[in-house]
Amino acid sequence: MQKNTAGMDENELIQKYLELKEQVGHLPTVREWLKNVGGQAVIFKKFGSWNQFTMKCNGMTRVNRDVNKNIYSEDELLALLQKYMTTHTEAPTVKEWEQEGFPRYLVIKRFFGTYEKFLAQGGYKCVKSGKKSQFDRGEALAFYRRLQLELVKEPSGADWDKREDKPCSSRTVIREFGTWGAVGKSV
Repeated sequence: MQKNTAGMDENELIQKYLELKEQVGHLPTVREWLKNVGGQAVIFKKFGSWNQFTMKCNGMTRVNRDVNKNIYSEDELLALLQKYMTTHTEAPTVKEWEQEGFPRYLVIKRFFGTYEKFLAQGGYKCVKSGKKSQFDRGEALAFYRRLQLELVKEPSGADWDKREDKPCSSRTVIREFGTWGAVGKSV
């Protein structure tokens, strides 16, 4: 590719960008542009900023980056969802999505507003509900009393969390009662 961009007009710059995009297989970064095409001063002069240039080249209204500074378009995010669904039977939760190494939730949120809207746009719906379960004070107190009788002492938060049959985490209990000691006083 040519390294001198000074004499190029807007259309030539956009054409060079699209060629570079095809070459690297994703939306190019400034570093990739500088390495493969040349200077960025003409871009700032004609477009105002790299982001404005990128948006103009891709017909986008905004550009979103993840933590690794990768740039994604709405179409690329949906393509990643389709790629995920070729090997899975259910739509991913946010945690599963990020564990697969895909862009962070915030990138998706900027484009789609919510993760559920992202899945809907891709033609899927979230099977696993992210809603918190309702805290049942009576159930928590009954479990505390059972644990107290089994241990023959006042149970600690660690004792509580070791149990697989607990109704919720000890942190939830503390949040609801104020302190761990307040739970024991309520029994």
